[in-house]
Amino acid sequence: MGQSHKAEPCALSRLLHAYKPAVSPKIHLILAGFLWSAVGLFLFIRGILNLAKLQDLALWITPLSILIGLLKGHFILERAARKNLKRITDKIEKRGKERFCIGGFQSFRSWGLILMMIFMGRMLRMSLLPRALVWATYVGIGTGLLVASRVYWNSLMGIVGKTPPPGP
Repeated sequence: MGQSHKAEPCALSRLLHAYKPAVSPKIHLILAGFLWSAVGLFLFIRGILNLAKLQDLALWITPLSILIGLLKGHFILERAARKNLKRITDKIEKRGKERFCIGGFQSFRSWGLILMMIFMGRMLRMSLLPRALVWATYVGIGTGLLVASRVYWNSLMGIVGKTPPPGP
């Protein structure tokens, strides 16, 4: 009575822990920066190439979508990146050099949002909206992701430091 004992982990739990693809938090920073940069570059290039096919329309809509993307990246996406960066750096402070699941560079909620955004991108391409609007959206979102990805790269290179600055 009154004795507390730790339950022995089951065989499945031990197996999952033993074969979990674990990496250091530094790798999480690299993966997060890479994901945000790669997706941003992909969306930006895809949008630009398709806007270029629209010729005259591309002359004014491309700079406008880039400007909107710069603003979205700075005021919205950077805040999300700083929040994720803090989550990653908090792991380092709380658990030291412990290794974490490779997919943990984004929160579970963020992975759900990523899947939703992929689905929404597909729906946008299939929609009846004017192509200029579709591709301008790609350029804007791509620009925003590229802008916000610097939060990870700056932290990794020690420019920002371990703790992200407070958001706006």
